[in-house]
Amino acid sequence: SSLARYYSVQSRRQIFRWESVRCLSAQPRHLCPERQARMEHIGEEVRKFREQEIVQRASRREAYVQNMKHKALEKKVSPDCRPANVIVVGGGRMGEIRCEHVARSAKARLVGFVDRDASTSARLASKHAGCEAFVRLEDAIDAMFEPIDVVWVCAPSPVHLSIITSAAEYGAHVAVEKPVAMTMDDIEDAYEVCDANGVYLSCAFQRRSDSAYIAVSDAVAHGDIGEPLSIRAVFRDHPGPPAAFLKDAGGDIFHDIATHDIDYILDLVKRRLAINAHLSNYNDSWFINEGYRDVLTIEHMPNEVWAFGMSSTQELRQAQVFDAATVVLKWTQANLCATLDLSRSSAYGYDQRLEVFGSNGAAISVDNAKHATYTRADSSGFNAGKLVHSFPQRFDTAFAHELDSFIDCARGLASPKVTKHDALLATIVAEAAKRSASFHSTVSLAPNEDGSVSLSL
Repeated sequence: SSLARYYSVQSRRQIFRWESVRCLSAQPRHLCPERQARMEHIGEEVRKFREQEIVQRASRREAYVQNMKHKALEKKVSPDCRPANVIVVGGGRMGEIRCEHVARSAKARLVGFVDRDASTSARLASKHAGCEAFVRLEDAIDAMFEPIDVVWVCAPSPVHLSIITSAAEYGAHVAVEKPVAMTMDDIEDAYEVCDANGVYLSCAFQRRSDSAYIAVSDAVAHGDIGEPLSIRAVFRDHPGPPAAFLKDAGGDIFHDIATHDIDYILDLVKRRLAINAHLSNYNDSWFINEGYRDVLTIEHMPNEVWAFGMSSTQELRQAQVFDAATVVLKWTQANLCATLDLSRSSAYGYDQRLEVFGSNGAAISVDNAKHATYTRADSSGFNAGKLVHSFPQRFDTAFAHELDSFIDCARGLASPKVTKHDALLATIVAEAAKRSASFHSTVSLAPNEDGSVSLSL
């Protein structure tokens, strides 16, 4: 047909053009000037063709990225379609844990792992089918031809803001290990850049997704123990981290481990105060839908914070690093006091307990998880099963629920459990405890007219 002849002619012309260029590089020196000029002209046309092709490919790639960003902004990851594509950034313990849970989840698919150390990135990515290794998030974004729905940040805290910014500008929802960032201004900036790009940002506090802690919070909120009068939390880590870790980035016991119980207690108090404030129109539907989240952002803040830190070794004392501490939070108007018992090293296992005592004389608590819930009684006394080894075992189910909950956020089915105000206030209270222990003085917290909080000794 005429169409076939056309394509045949075009193919022969293209072959001639490429052959001409190939011959041009090996042509004899005695070619006449006219022939030489003609061959150079053909070569120049081919070079232009190549440059145009490169520009067109880049344009197509940019259009694809913008289209994926538009889809992410509109949250078009529906419950009935594909699993959400997730990239995990950071190869520490939490990075490995998050990768395992993403790989196991029916709602998510691990498509990339990022760590600045290429060997670490390759090692962790090789454990999961379909997961690619990268050393920068930007490289992962450029290489992916599928939309990235969620970026989970497990990298060191100083680089959180830059990673959150890159992910948000692409159009991915972001979950980040605590703290969101190193300073209050950086935390504000992180939430602002996510709001500007229409994506969610959530700080990971696993107690919010643990069934035992949820049950206690629900009971207190419903008034099962009356008004809470005292809260006692125990956080004794196991196994103890090396001194080098404590002397470096992980040495701040208040921002590193106390903040988990601080966030949980603040949310528990907020829920109870919110229900009291709306008792006249309170109903189970309002409670289940968690309407309390947008209520009371300052009223549940403690008025006073007192903390005392201890160092168990001479090496830590010389480095001015606390590996044990006691924190007391006081709410004057709510007639409530909370005590946090913190330690970096427990010889008997991972000790995580909580008790809330109420005005009607009732108490409700979270007990330790054990490998086996048995007790043996004989002439030597009572012997019980060992506690679980550490946090990956204790909060394994909570980590899975936390992931699935945030995937629902990316699909537009829910909003993050931890809000911007929650993340900011937990950091403020942790900083107040740190200052109290450093200066051996009670720290008072007071809200300002612009919504900020002042700390005063």
